[in-house]
Amino acid sequence: MHTFLRGAASGVLTLAGALAVLACGCSAKHNTDAVAGREPTPAPKKAPPPIQPAAQPKGTGPLFVGGPAQPPVQPPARPPVQPADPPRRPADPPRQEKTQPVSGPVDPPADAGPGREAPPEPPVNIGDRIHPRTPPKVEGNTISRLGGKDLKQWVAQIKSRDPSRSTEAIRAVVLFGSASREAVPNLIERAQHAGDTSPRVNAILALGVVEILDADIPKVVAALADRLRNDGQSIVRAQAALALARFEAKDLKPAIDALAYRVEDPGSWEVRRAAIRVLAVAVFDKKNGPDPRALTPLSRVLGQGEPSALVRMEAAQALGMIGRPARDTDRALVTRALRNALYDPDKCVQLWARVSLIAHAERVEDQDLTAITNLFASQTMEHRVDACRALGVIHPLAKQAKGHPAAMRELARALSDPEPEVRIAALLALGAIGRDGSFALPNLKAMAESRDTDDATRKLVKNVIDIVSGLKQPEKGAPKKAP
Repeated sequence: MHTFLRGAASGVLTLAGALAVLACGCSAKHNTDAVAGREPTPAPKKAPPPIQPAAQPKGTGPLFVGGPAQPPVQPPARPPVQPADPPRRPADPPRQEKTQPVSGPVDPPADAGPGREAPPEPPVNIGDRIHPRTPPKVEGNTISRLGGKDLKQWVAQIKSRDPSRSTEAIRAVVLFGSASREAVPNLIERAQHAGDTSPRVNAILALGVVEILDADIPKVVAALADRLRNDGQSIVRAQAALALARFEAKDLKPAIDALAYRVEDPGSWEVRRAAIRVLAVAVFDKKNGPDPRALTPLSRVLGQGEPSALVRMEAAQALGMIGRPARDTDRALVTRALRNALYDPDKCVQLWARVSLIAHAERVEDQDLTAITNLFASQTMEHRVDACRALGVIHPLAKQAKGHPAAMRELARALSDPEPEVRIAALLALGAIGRDGSFALPNLKAMAESRDTDDATRKLVKNVIDIVSGLKQPEKGAPKKAP
């Protein structure tokens, strides 16, 4: 029976459990996030930490960078004012004057926006209507006033008919910390408001970061699902999908139809990728198998000319992550799609299709390990990164395969790869493997002692050494992402 647990009782990562992180941690061709456990991690009801855009190796667009898009750009600061040369006295001997520019008033950086903490100083700029020299009033760690207004005034301004004033208010309320939950009803209303796109996008961004009471979660999910399915703007649909990612599977059930529909969104690959990622969480059902509504659209992504390799890879990962379908016809559909993906022109799509087939079969063949290990010889960094990650995922099932020792040697050698992304991926895989990774201790100790290893990586290396030495139990899932 196919299981998706975060880790076995011994703390060793199960295959299906490890696949779960793929929906929330892999980057565009492909970042070095750790492979985490499988039951979807409950999303906190409190506001998540500020979302920083992740580096994307292959030119991803503005809508999806591994997290919600950046807040809309604020007007640039005014340039320094150059004064005229000072007058010279006639009696002075000729000399060369050096005129230094004197900066005039300059607006502070536009760093206020959804998901950002409000620094007490310098002043926070939330649109042109707030005086740049007026700092927010801070009581303890909570802002009580900003730009001459309290939270109640800002919440009321969200309903302004002036889209610029409404956007300004939305960006302001998220800076009030947990108190911003008072704005949720107005944010829901503004997110569904027709007309100017900017307030709508900003309201959706805010719903992705503000604290939401349990009683408001169904309303928020319904509003976001509506925008995902029906909004005419791709950026709105993408941000609605990303905002839905904060919720637990049980809360996402009403959004399954909208998510499945947008798996084949015609307007943006980023919408399709975000929809697949959240859909994989929404349809998971440990007891009854995945919701069948997701299977056909996910399978079509792998078989009907999807142009984006990242979208195809997301679908290949999702089909393994959601678990084995309960019905024979559904299993046949998924298996056929994954087998076809073994011939995909992109090697990373091939790799994750293979890993998902392993997850459904719950066994590793020698040819599977050979195919994964061969990627370590690739000149493409992403292939080597994903080979490390795949070995960390399938290890519990691969230990008895003939090619396992050779694969582990390649993983140990990856610790000295010239690319830091590959080295980090190897570390995270060894952390997921646990004590079975003790074969790599010489390589790990050499890495810890190397002058070329930065402090953050050295800390991660020492943590992995403790895990593979048995001095520390591996976390359920995998080691956290490197700093």
